Amino acid sequence: MGLYTPVLDSSLSYYERIKYTIAWRLLFLFIVAFGILSAIFIGYHTKAAFIYFIVFCLSLFTLLYVKLSQNYIFIYQVFSVSASILVIYSLNTLDNTLHYSDLIWIVAIVLFSFVGLGIKWAIFFIGLHLLSIVYFYLWVLNSNIQKLTVLSFPEKFGLMIEVIFAIGIISYLLYEYLRLKEYSVNELKEANIELGKQNLLIATKNNENEILVKEVHHRVKNNLQIVVSLLRMQASELKNEEAQKSFEEAMGRIMTISLIHQKLYNEKSLALIDFKSYFEELITDIKALHKTETNMSISYDPNLESIGMKTVVPVGLILNELITNSIKHSKGDQLNIEIIFSHLENDSFKITYKDKNKWHTVGSNPGFGIELIRMLTDQLEGSIEKDDLQYEFTFKKINL
Repeated sequence: MGLYTPVLDSSLSYYERIKYTIAWRLLFLFIVAFGILSAIFIGYHTKAAFIYFIVFCLSLFTLLYVKLSQNYIFIYQVFSVSASILVIYSLNTLDNTLHYSDLIWIVAIVLFSFVGLGIKWAIFFIGLHLLSIVYFYLWVLNSNIQKLTVLSFPEKFGLMIEVIFAIGIISYLLYEYLRLKEYSVNELKEANIELGKQNLLIATKNNENEILVKEVHHRVKNNLQIVVSLLRMQASELKNEEAQKSFEEAMGRIMTISLIHQKLYNEKSLALIDFKSYFEELITDIKALHKTETNMSISYDPNLESIGMKTVVPVGLILNELITNSIKHSKGDQLNIEIIFSHLENDSFKITYKDKNKWHTVGSNPGFGIELIRMLTDQLEGSIEKDDLQYEFTFKKINL
C-alpha cells in the first residue's frame, strides 16, 4: 500500500471506499500537476501562476487534513467550492488568455461533485457555472478577444498540460463512475438471485406447512366422524325417544364442525372457505341425519363468495340449530325453509331464516339450542331480531 492508495477503515462500504480512493488519488495528481504549472507560469503569467499555486497549496493542505481526520467528504466539498471560485475568477478576470481549459474544468467540477456529493450538489454547481458562462459571453468575451496576445512556448506548453490534465480527470471520474454502476448492477443481480432462492425456500416451506395443516384437518375430520359413528351406535341402543333425539342433536353439532375440517382439507386456501358450497353440503347432511325431505331454498349475495373459518364455524352451528329445531318442532308438517345471506354496509352481513312454524317464541326457560344460538351470536359480535316466523341475524364480517 503506497501513497497513491489510502489506508481505509474496514467499516466503510464499497461505495465509500471508492469515493475515498478517488478523492485521495486526485489530491496527489493535483499536487503534482499544479506544482509543475506554477513553476512554468511564474515567469510568464503572474495571475495564472498565482491561481495554480493556490490550487497546489489547497491540495496539499486538504491531503494533510484528510489524513488526520479521515473525512473524505471534506475533499469533495473543498475542491468543488474552491475550484468553482477559481474557475469563475479565471474566466472573468484573466483577459489576455484563452479559456478553453476553464470550460473543461467546469465539466470536471460538476462531475466531481456528482460522484462525491450527489445529484443535488451537482445541480447547484451546474446552475452556478451556467450563470458564470452567461456573464462571460455577454460582458467579458469581446474585451478578452481584444486583449489576446501571442503565447510563448512555455505558456502554450503549460496550457496544454492543464487541458490534458483536466480531460484526464474527467476520464478518470467517468471510469470510476462506470465501475460503481457496474458493481451496483452486479450487486442487484446477486441480491435478486438470493431473494429468488429465499422466496423459493419460503414457498417450499409454506407448501409443506400447508400440506401438514391440511393433513391435520383431514385427521380431525376423520376423528369427528368416528365420534359421530360412536354416538349413532350408542343412540341405536337407546329405548328412550327423547334421549335418541338428544344424541341426534349432538351428532348434528359434531357433524357441522367436521364438515369445516373436510372443506379446509379440500380447499386450495386454508384461510377462506367457499361460502355457498359449505352451507349446501351442511344442509344436505342435516336433512340426511334427520331423514327428512324438507324443502329448503337458499339465496346468496354475490359479495359473500367466501368466509373465514373463525366465522363459518359459529354460523354453521347456528344454522344447524335453527334447521334442527325447525324439523323437531314441525310435528310432521311440511316444512318450507328459506335462508337468505345478504351483504350489508359497514363491513357486515345478515342471515334471514324463515319457516312457517311458530317455534321461535321462547318461554321463560329456553332450551339448550336457543342458548347456544345466543352465545354464538355474541361470539360473532352480532345481534338477533325475531318474530314468530323468522330470525334475522346481523354479524360483523369477522375474518371474511
